[in-house]
Amino acid sequence: EIIKEVEGICSADPNLIQGTKCYGQVSHDALLDMCFWGAKVLHYRSVELARNLDVSLSIRFSEDHQRGTQVRHEVNMFEQQQVLAVNSHKEVHHLEVPEVPTMAEGWKRFGALLDQHQLAWPQILAATHEGTSLRVMYTSDSEHLVSLSRAIADSKATRALREPMSSLSLTCHGSVATDLGEKVVSTLAGAGILVAKILQSPLSLTIV
Repeated sequence: EIIKEVEGICSADPNLIQGTKCYGQVSHDALLDMCFWGAKVLHYRSVELARNLDVSLSIRFSEDHQRGTQVRHEVNMFEQQQVLAVNSHKEVHHLEVPEVPTMAEGWKRFGALLDQHQLAWPQILAATHEGTSLRVMYTSDSEHLVSLSRAIADSKATRALREPMSSLSLTCHGSVATDLGEKVVSTLAGAGILVAKILQSPLSLTIV
């Protein structure tokens, strides 16, 4: 049982968004996806451990322990392709490890940089090896990002790509609707927000 200052797991951060919906139950997979993409309820690694060990979680409201959310292995909540929650990362950074023939060599050099500065690995959101360069998209807490940015700036083996960006993720129940990406991109464009990339998984759609 985990006591929080919110009424359970909600469709968005209730401290930022009015009218959010709080759920009586969600699945481990759904909560893991939410937390990986920015939900502050729990650290995503702790949710992953609970899922792997099939441990049910109870998220309770600090002001009323009768209110909250049950997290179980399988939950039949909604019809397929319904948006369950919206979350975000305030800062998403990109780096390049140039002149590496393989992705493995790129990871090795990045790991050596982290070891040199005694830094933990950030949360890796995506990575690709193109030509002879490894490109990595990552996030972490603000203090860690500042330290890592300094290490990258001082290194000849890595370099930062573009200014920090933000991400917006929609976690869905069942699966992601095929036209969801187009709808989200069009909505953001109407608000003057340009999208650089889309990442899609079976449970979520992420805009950066």
